[in-house]
Amino acid sequence: MPFDSTCKHSHGVDFNRDAKPGICKEHYVGFQLVDEDAKNVYMRKQETDMRATKNYFQSVMDSSDLSPCMKSLLTNRLSILAETEPNDDSSTAMGQTFGGLIETAISDSAIAKSTSFQPKRSKQSIGENDRNNIDDASSKKVFRVKFNYKSSKDFIAAFPLEGKLKCLEEWRVRILTSDKVFWPSSETVERICQSEVYVVAKPAIVNPSADIDFCLGFNQVELILDSSLSSDQRLCVLLLKALQKGYLEHYCSVLTTFHWKTAFYHQCGQIDPALFDRHSTILLALESILSYMIECLDRRYLKHYFLESNLIAHITETQANGRLKGECVCFSSIFSSF
Repeated sequence: MPFDSTCKHSHGVDFNRDAKPGICKEHYVGFQLVDEDAKNVYMRKQETDMRATKNYFQSVMDSSDLSPCMKSLLTNRLSILAETEPNDDSSTAMGQTFGGLIETAISDSAIAKSTSFQPKRSKQSIGENDRNNIDDASSKKVFRVKFNYKSSKDFIAAFPLEGKLKCLEEWRVRILTSDKVFWPSSETVERICQSEVYVVAKPAIVNPSADIDFCLGFNQVELILDSSLSSDQRLCVLLLKALQKGYLEHYCSVLTTFHWKTAFYHQCGQIDPALFDRHSTILLALESILSYMIECLDRRYLKHYFLESNLIAHITETQANGRLKGECVCFSSIFSSF
């Protein structure tokens, strides 16, 4: 169900959709419905959405086995969120800490699972049953829309690990003792080793078992890595993403942005920083990354940047040696000719 997040300077619409694991919040700026009967589409407002959320959340608290102290704490946090403007940047820390948890808890019931549009309902029917006020599968309909641009954020449950990870220490030693590694700097390496790593519930890519599978989340580590990139290196990442989402868009489900960024991290340490010069040789840097990915497809093995884990273990031999590889070889040859 779309949520009207219009602010003073732009018209925006938010959607919540299921992601593995958790919820992905997509924000569309300049959102417009182009169908003739678009006026019949119900758009959730902040006050209606929060009322349904508060009512359902309170019912969950009343029926839970949580201690009175914990119930009071969570209820107070929800009240704070209810009074926070959704586009207020100062609420980012609060929203990141509690918003995703609450939104995930109530998304399947208080707010519809699907992001399909629903016909508008009367105020009376909305007030009668807040929990089911917008969940009527029989009336779902697809509408065409146009927008200027969109952004998205994933909200997942993550639990910080205590102590030092062996894999990070091994990575630290490998980077600092090698005389052939150009990046990251020793200062960045030390910052990374002091940052938090999380446990995230996520099904394995091979033989998944959703009840027990998990992975290690290096979100904070990656933020530190990205902040250490030069402007030319960042441009190389953007060009790589443009290539992946543009010319290679048909293979995005096989090689995701995360796969390409991992390949970039591996090669960034091996490439002389001067090769990233945007005015001369940046395409040669791109060619190096593409060549590395081609080697990974040949071996059907792309190592995680920090772990001894194969990120493309799920890719079949046909996928690895098919048109995707051919496209990579083609672009690699083009970039190497510059």
